[in-house]
Amino acid sequence: WCFTVGGGGKWTTQQAYDIANSSLSDCERLRQSSPDETRAEVIFAQGVLCFCKAEAVIAGYLRSTKMDKEQLVERKFMQALQLFEQANQLWTAVYGEKHLETVKAITMIGTLLHRLQGAQAGMEWFRKELKIREELQGEMHPRTQQARRMFTSLLDAKLQAERKDQADCNAGGAQRTTSGDSAASDTQMPTDDAKPAHGS
Repeated sequence: WCFTVGGGGKWTTQQAYDIANSSLSDCERLRQSSPDETRAEVIFAQGVLCFCKAEAVIAGYLRSTKMDKEQLVERKFMQALQLFEQANQLWTAVYGEKHLETVKAITMIGTLLHRLQGAQAGMEWFRKELKIREELQGEMHPRTQQARRMFTSLLDAKLQAERKDQADCNAGGAQRTTSGDSAASDTQMPTDDAKPAHGS
């Protein structure tokens, strides 16, 4: 099956999605009694299809009459995440974590968590992907370098945010200290001249 975000050839985006979805449903039925690693392939492909549909909705190639754009995108991303997690469990059980099939699911779980929950949520998955790709494919492999760029960019963004928060905290503390000193200087103790005179 083939599905591109903007459609392709004689198919519109919706037609391409419908064909891909129908084909995957047929594959799922045919492979119900297949080994786990084979079923994981179909589940992973279904996850990719959900992810691509969300991207197509964001780009304006697909739309829904039943829910608004933001709801549909979040729903398809959540469905994709659940499917990738299933594929990851099956592949890990069969191959272990350090395998090129398993690392595909790890990559997509990190991507979806990043999209749904922010950079921090996906960072550990991207760290795991990088370590596995370095071990299996070597440091100079294009996919390893891509994984390193992604993890490094997230780490840099995290460190910059932490430095900014610390700077804001320090600036706030200095401002409170200055305000306190100013208030203290404005409050003066009465002098002897200011004391009320006593009758003789």
